Amino acid sequence: MTKTDYLKLLVDEIHSTTVATIGADGHPQTRIIDMMYYDKEGIYFLTAKGKEFYAQLMEQQYVAISATKEKIAISLRGKVQNIGKKNLDIMFEK
Repeated sequence: MTKTDYLKLLVDEIHSTTVATIGADGHPQTRIIDMMYYDKEGIYFLTAKGKEFYAQLMEQQYVAISATKEKIAISLRGKVQNIGKKNLDIMFEK
């Protein structure tokens, strides 16, 4: 499978994922986030600026993502980037 195949599987088939960051206390923190869209550049999800999750993303700029559904599992690690409103219409449509 290609990178795009895995991203498609994550968005279209699994959708809800566990995303991990490091909390203010230095310990791992997880939450369930829906993966909304993918393209050749990566995978996209939403969060609000006022949330602690957003603050952690902007400070750390790195996450680990795990997801499973019907005996299929995917784990990713990577850099995050605030892309502003790019692809926002596509994500809200979904």
